[in-house]
Amino acid sequence: MPRFVAVIDSSGSMGTIQAGLVEGMKEMLESLDESEMVTITYFNNTIQLGTPTPRSEVVINLNTSGATRLRDAVSAAIDAERSLAGTEMVTFVVVTDGVDNASTISASDLRNKLNVVQELGWQILYLGSNQDALLS
Repeated sequence: MPRFVAVIDSSGSMGTIQAGLVEGMKEMLESLDESEMVTITYFNNTIQLGTPTPRSEVVINLNTSGATRLRDAVSAAIDAERSLAGTEMVTFVVVTDGVDNASTISASDLRNKLNVVQELGWQILYLGSNQDALLS
């Protein structure tokens, strides 16, 4: 069964678009099969890894504050999902408005990790900014 992972920036700068982001994520999730497993990870200066949940039970809860550990959050979410997904198709969505300002993983190390999962067939989508925000 396909899996859907969203890594959502909840840093302070996201406050101005919070309502639109929540509504947009709800619409995106409604397009998925009701039984599809969804994992939502939130990040700011901390990372809250989500747990796989049937789409019909997902609640988007976004509280904005703090810095942006974008690369660390994406890396942690990939590691968590790889341990669960096996050979299943994964759609991996990164939602952020800006540049990483607090991560410890390098852009190069994250780029390598992203290349590995893309070779496994994962679909990586960037919303709000492009991969340059993630890999620079």
